[in-house]
Amino acid sequence: MYIIGDANTASPVPMWSSVIQLLEKNDNIGPKLELHCSRHPANKIFVSSPDDFAIHSPEGGCAEKCKLRLSCGHSCMVKCHSSALHRAVKCMQMCTRARECGHMCSKKCSDPCGGCPEKVFNVRLPCGHRVKELECCNMKDLTRIKCKQLVVREMPKCGHRIRVRCHDYKRGIICTHTCESLLPCGHTCRKPCWMCAQAGDHGSCQVPCGRPYTTCSHMCDQPCHPSTPCASCYRPCEVRCNHSKCDKKCSELCAPCVEVCGWICVHRQDSCSMPCAVPCNVVPCNRRCEKKLRCGHQCPGVCGEKCPDPKLCQKCCTQDISERNVDLISFEKYGQIDIDQDPLILLSCGHFYTVSSLDGIMELSQYYDTDVQTGEIVSPKAFPRRMASETTPKGCPECRKSLRDINRYNRIVKRALLDEATRRFVAHANSTFAGLVKEIEMREALMEDEQSAFLQDWTHAVGEAKTARQMIESIEAYQIKGIRLLQAINQFTKSVTREEQPFGKVNNLIKAAVAKQQDSKPEAFGFDESVIETGFQFRAKCLTLRLNWDIVLDLHGIYSNSSIDSRIRSVLRDAVAARVKGLPNTCQSLTTACQNAKFPQQEAEARIYYALFSMLALRNSMARGEEISPDTSDSTHERALSSLAQVEDLISQYPGSLAYLKNDTEKATRFVMGGTFYSVVTSEERREVYRAMAEQFSGTGHWYYCENNHPVRLFSFTSGVI
Repeated sequence: MYIIGDANTASPVPMWSSVIQLLEKNDNIGPKLELHCSRHPANKIFVSSPDDFAIHSPEGGCAEKCKLRLSCGHSCMVKCHSSALHRAVKCMQMCTRARECGHMCSKKCSDPCGGCPEKVFNVRLPCGHRVKELECCNMKDLTRIKCKQLVVREMPKCGHRIRVRCHDYKRGIICTHTCESLLPCGHTCRKPCWMCAQAGDHGSCQVPCGRPYTTCSHMCDQPCHPSTPCASCYRPCEVRCNHSKCDKKCSELCAPCVEVCGWICVHRQDSCSMPCAVPCNVVPCNRRCEKKLRCGHQCPGVCGEKCPDPKLCQKCCTQDISERNVDLISFEKYGQIDIDQDPLILLSCGHFYTVSSLDGIMELSQYYDTDVQTGEIVSPKAFPRRMASETTPKGCPECRKSLRDINRYNRIVKRALLDEATRRFVAHANSTFAGLVKEIEMREALMEDEQSAFLQDWTHAVGEAKTARQMIESIEAYQIKGIRLLQAINQFTKSVTREEQPFGKVNNLIKAAVAKQQDSKPEAFGFDESVIETGFQFRAKCLTLRLNWDIVLDLHGIYSNSSIDSRIRSVLRDAVAARVKGLPNTCQSLTTACQNAKFPQQEAEARIYYALFSMLALRNSMARGEEISPDTSDSTHERALSSLAQVEDLISQYPGSLAYLKNDTEKATRFVMGGTFYSVVTSEERREVYRAMAEQFSGTGHWYYCENNHPVRLFSFTSGVI
């Protein structure tokens, strides 16, 4: 046994003292321990501390390499170690094994050889295509290789030819070609073919509608909707002038600019004294502008317009500008024309033409009287009456950009903008009207259930226990929805008056300008009164009568019920009397106005409501205990029946448009003759009429004037209505 350490400093255990003495006697104790490697006996190792083992024997042997043969045949290059460690050594030399394909293994000797990664070039696949390179291990089964060559294949079911990768076609693919089948709306299906095949049909058309709005220059970009009118245009409004710009949506109504136009030139004494929104009352100047450009030469433009950039000067311009065709009649180039005789009009889009060319395109002669001998413009003309669809402002002959900023044509453009604003007003009013009709129909559908609930709450047994205050609150809550809807209809009626329409507003501006300036010429505008659309006001008033009838008939049904609380009956009788008072006269006034304006539909409705309100007022008076003489009762019946007889005459005169009122007339006749029931449920025929009215004034299609001078819309065949 060896004890490592200094004999002089060691503290031997007492039990070993005799042994230590014996070792010291034979000089067997020293500062180092001599060790020998079992595999390399000649190598001696001296250790004096545990750290010496890590230095001289890191792997449990000596510091030399093992050099014993591994199982693969290579010599072990690791430092001398034990047999257990030797069996765990991984050989890191290159593999010496040859693969079945003939290539040498390129991995470490201890790693499994696996598949051969060597590249094989220009390999022909079973499909006939070739690949540039392929790993050798994949050569055993070429059928498993996915050929990525693009090929053209014809789909068996649809017949479309598509480009696919070769291996995709083998495993079955879906047709990604656009379907292109003809849809009922006239468009071709743009969905992928596989979607239509999977669903069994083409579904709804997703092609953008593309119908142009008649209220602006945009087109409807919603998915195709052949059976429904286009929604309102949501884009920013394009209306602008030198003073301001409209900040509303395109479908909303613009406020006319009230700033003074002030268009003037140096060759005339007067300037345009009209507000900006009103077509100008002065004539354009035909002379060349006398101002100087920055280059020092005279402006080539016509008087009264903005001067161009000096690069368009006829004397300083480049060759390409000089060669530009500026005369659309004789096709003369800019460098050839005499701009003193025929100056230029320079558009904001950068294009420019001679005055004579653009005057012809804008049909200036239809808006101004000219001197036959001199060709000078003398005075404004009364505006020509046109089809409403023909009043869209014309633009640049090349790019179609608007000419709104050209003073010379602002009388033409402003009139066209007024026509456009009128169409926009009509479309907006129609949309609001259709929404009110829907709300009334929904209100009518709920009235029966609400009446039943109210009757249940105010029967004798229940109502007598409630206070007068509770009664008043209950009646107010019961009527609040109908009253709010009636207020909305009244607000709409005010919004479609003559004064609120574009031509009405402009007419008021003219009157205000004339009042301020005695030398103004109001006759220079002189628009046709038929452009003021009165139909919506008549329709709105009929809608007010309809809702009033719903309300009073509902209340009449409640107070006529003998099981209801007597206090409720008394209050509701008085409420009906107050509401129905004056309504017969309102119906008569509306009848006369509709008759004069040639609106037979609204005239017939007003006559029906006259009969109904007259009889209900008579019955209400009797229910309140008023004395009604037989003569008064008989005359009321006679007037009501006479009014309904006139409705029948109108229906026979206009069977196509008034046939839906036949059922209403029959029910009204029964009510006048003593019937106790009059349904407020809207018939399907009436719904169809309101749907047709909603489509009549939508934002797309072509507009024209009927024989009664009412603007109506002619649908295109793609819209589903003619």
